[in-house]
Amino acid sequence: MSESSSPKKMKFTMNFNVQDEALNDVCLIVANQKFYCSKRHLAKHSTYFKDLFFGESSDAEKTGYILENVENADDFQYYLEVINGVACINDSNVVGILQLGDALDTHVAVARCIEYILSELRKSNCPAEKKLEYLKISTKFICLEGLKNAMMDEIDSPVEFKQLVPTDMDELDKETSNVLLRKALDFIDASLRPSLQRRELSNTELFMRVMECHKGIQERMENRRARNS
Repeated sequence: MSESSSPKKMKFTMNFNVQDEALNDVCLIVANQKFYCSKRHLAKHSTYFKDLFFGESSDAEKTGYILENVENADDFQYYLEVINGVACINDSNVVGILQLGDALDTHVAVARCIEYILSELRKSNCPAEKKLEYLKISTKFICLEGLKNAMMDEIDSPVEFKQLVPTDMDELDKETSNVLLRKALDFIDASLRPSLQRRELSNTELFMRVMECHKGIQERMENRRARNS
């Protein structure tokens, strides 16, 4: 969003730039912007912050941190709003929130983004171009493997598949092209077998399936971190 558009105070629901010692005990700095937060609240949602604030090598007296691995202050603002229960996710910030949810190991942020994307995909007027953008997003994050698989499962006819594929295939990245190629091969394979009746998943079933896959990926990542520590 440009500087000439809505001012920052109108963009966000919550204010993290005012210190309140009764509620906040840490100041996080992102791109020279200060965010006053609660260590325990952050640690409750993020294993990254749990290790940073309460790990074996942490300094209990330290009250300020520069987050070198977070580049965009607006993305971090939205990330904080999401873990505080604010429904602020939209198409313009979902990728930034996902990146932070993934990097900071924050399950609830990733889950809320998945919920948002699924709700958008299930709209009857969701255009193919938007579905393709969500598919591209799903191929860029390990934590969205379940979403990617669910999106492919939802495409149950060659007609739907053709609508999703762009006219100019060169605009696709390698990961997305590979996913679409595998789906095309599935249709070829299905055409050689007797047709099977397909049951459409409800929104709840689909979300639970995606989150089960996401939980399994999280467990594998935690086991890998434990082995490397």
